[in-house]
This record gives sequence, C-alpha cells and structure tokens, in this order.
Amino acid sequence: MDFTYRCPKCRSDKIVAVDEDNYKCDCGHNFTFAQMLKEKDE
Repeated sequence: MDFTYRCPKCRSDKIVAVDEDNYKCDCGHNFTFAQMLKEKDE
C-alpha cells in the first residue's frame, strides 16, 4: 500500500493537506480524499 497520492486534475503529487479530508494541489485544484481515491482506482 505504498502508492503516491496525486491531484485528480493535473496528476501532480505536489499536494498539501488542508485538513483531514481536504487537499490542495500546486495547480490550485482543491479536492477531497475520496476524490483522490476514486481517481486512483480508475
């Protein structure tokens, strides 16, 4: 279970946690942990 979380929009791994469920990417896209996991599965 050692994969890299990535931004659902731009695929960058330069993301920061805003709080426990919300994240923000360098590209300016805000997303939730669930959106990030959904993207990983596709």
